[in-house]
Amino acid sequence: MYTGFIVLNKFFAGLLCWLVLLLVVPGFEPIYALTCGANISPSEILTGASSSLTYAVTSEEGETAMAVKIVNTDTGVFSITSGSASGWSASVDGDTITYTGGTLAAGASASFSLVVNALTESGAVSFDLSLSPDGASYSQCGGSGEVASSPSAPQPPVISNANLTVGNSSAVLTWTTNVAATGIVNYGTTSGYGSSGTSASGTTHSVAMGGLSASTTYHYQIQVTGDNGTTQYGDATFTTAAANVTTTTTSVVTTTTTNVVTKIVEIRDTTPPSVILSGLDKKVYTRPPEISGTVSDSFGVLEVEYSLDDGKNWAKIAMDGERGDKRSKFTFEPDVSADGTYATLVRGVDISGNKSVGKEITFVLDQLDPAIGPGVFQVGLSPLYPDGNGALHVPVNVDVLVVLPEIGGSDSVELTVGGKKYSLKKESATGLWRGVNICPRGRLSGRSLDGNEPSTLIDAGACES
Repeated sequence: MYTGFIVLNKFFAGLLCWLVLLLVVPGFEPIYALTCGANISPSEILTGASSSLTYAVTSEEGETAMAVKIVNTDTGVFSITSGSASGWSASVDGDTITYTGGTLAAGASASFSLVVNALTESGAVSFDLSLSPDGASYSQCGGSGEVASSPSAPQPPVISNANLTVGNSSAVLTWTTNVAATGIVNYGTTSGYGSSGTSASGTTHSVAMGGLSASTTYHYQIQVTGDNGTTQYGDATFTTAAANVTTTTTSVVTTTTTNVVTKIVEIRDTTPPSVILSGLDKKVYTRPPEISGTVSDSFGVLEVEYSLDDGKNWAKIAMDGERGDKRSKFTFEPDVSADGTYATLVRGVDISGNKSVGKEITFVLDQLDPAIGPGVFQVGLSPLYPDGNGALHVPVNVDVLVVLPEIGGSDSVELTVGGKKYSLKKESATGLWRGVNICPRGRLSGRSLDGNEPSTLIDAGACES
């Protein structure tokens, strides 16, 4: 009986103290414990290597967590070297890594990564994860946080031979993995990135980063995922080049994600790309021909273009490779519909902005038979009109201006007057053919010729003095 009385007294005494704190102590608020679940992966890593561990955490109830702490319970087996989490800052202090600067509300989930060195072979060692609403008092999460160190542990992909080629407005990142894996490159002007590119499953990878600004520092990160997990490299940075400068950064990555040797070489890229075109098998076509070729550049090809007006305007050509590839093939049909002779120029542009033009390719598009129509004849500013018999009356040995329309893409138009031939010239602005001829007495006839027979012959009438 006395024992029960004493217990009740202690209970009521404790309750009284709690009420006094609530009513008397200014600013006192009761602290409600956070409850959370967390699981770490992988559960086994390679002895003697550096590996990335990921803790998946869910805050189940309680206040919003403002700090996360992971404690390595056996520093003889593992050592923590670094860590990261989206929206959080990480700091390592001995056997503990703490994440701050972010929030994790009740019902929310997040992932926290840490890089550890496996110092010796061992069975399961616990990494304890706790949440705190104020950075002072922590509540440990339930779940699985055990990791073993084994010399035969299955390994995630290993990144190696990473090469970064940077231009004024683009960059290309290539690397290899020891096993088939998919790749993601996150990049942007901050460590929050904002843009990404992907690489399909394989052992050789290439991702082009476009739309960059010159002389600007960018952050990037490589993530590769295979059957046995994910490997991450970065956050790392590069700076885009100024005009006509290319920076090449070669990152040699060993079997760890932290042992990185970086060599930076800056050179001036003034060498234009090489454009090699395949010759056409004939000169005259009834539809636009296919023109094919290859463009290559030691730093990377940006684009290929063609022009039909001596370089005044350029149209894009689709390449079979990606922007930044060192060699690409292309095939295109010029966008033309009218008959005529077309001189085609093809130029390549590299990632530094250097340009070069391949050899000119000329073809004739001939879909219609050539024909010339009724002409205009005049002496000085005065037009000439035929009489009722179709004859033009002009003074002897006076120059007559002749203007004729033509269709069918003729290469030349000739007039024959009294047995003598005169060649007319085509005006580029109007498409009309014109020339000055001496019109002696006799018949006047015209012939329109192009690369595809037959030609058209007209009887233009007669000149009489």
